[in-house]
Amino acid sequence: MADLKRAAEEAAAKAVVAAGKDAAKQAARELLSPAGQDAEAGKKRRTKIIVMAVLGLCVLVGVVGVALSYWHWFLLIGMLGLGGLYARWRWQRRRAAKLEAPAKLEAAEPRAAEARVAKRVQAVERDPEAEARARAEAAAADEAAVEDELAAMKARLKR
Repeated sequence: MADLKRAAEEAAAKAVVAAGKDAAKQAARELLSPAGQDAEAGKKRRTKIIVMAVLGLCVLVGVVGVALSYWHWFLLIGMLGLGGLYARWRWQRRRAAKLEAPAKLEAAEPRAAEARVAKRVQAVERDPEAEARARAEAAAADEAAVEDELAAMKARLKR
């Protein structure tokens, strides 16, 4: 019983393969000599395709021969190409990071700026001269820092 089943499966497989071969042959015939053309035109077209395939094969063999003769140059060109791809990838990554950073700052900055402006407005409303005093104190602190730095430099020079 198993032999009959196996024989039936093998016969079915052979029939499928034969049908596939027939379909492939029919498709090749239709491709090489389309309907509506006479036999002479189909033969010319078939010959043209065969000649082009042979010439293409010759070109392919020539390219492979050159690649085998000058393989070290092809390797160098490939390595340069890979280096260029890597550099391009790094450049794009840095560019994307630069474009994202200002966007993040712009999103957070308006809230902080609004808060600073609100504090200044409140301080000025409470004491109109507070802003002038704060500016004068900041300028005095800057001058003191410069004087301290100058004194430290003079001390270093005297040593």
